[in-house]
Parts: sequence; C-alpha cells; structure tokens
Amino acid sequence: MQTKFSTLFYIKRTKANNLGHAPIYLRITIEGERFEMSSTKFVALSRWSNDQKTQKGLNL
Repeated sequence: MQTKFSTLFYIKRTKANNLGHAPIYLRITIEGERFEMSSTKFVALSRWSNDQKTQKGLNL
C-alpha cells in the first residue's frame, strides 16, 4: 500500500520582523491531512523565491 506524502516550504510575510526577515514554515501533507510547523529559521523577504520555494543565492 502506498501513502501519498508531500512537503512544502513557505514564508509567512505577515510575521516579518522589523529587519525584513520572515519565518520559514514547513507544511507536511499525508493522505490529505496537513501539519504545519515553524522551522525556527528566518530569511530576508528579498531573498525568497516563490517559484522554487527556497532562498535565492544558495549554491548547494
């Protein structure tokens, strides 16, 4: 039996601090049920890529 599983990283722009950094959140979906949690990491709003769901300029 296979289980459908997906992950998504996103930022909450509404919780950005006065330095212009927003917290990065993780959403895990298992069989249609969602679980969200903070990664405790922050990223500058100008460095976040909505298309790739990652920080711009990373050379991994």
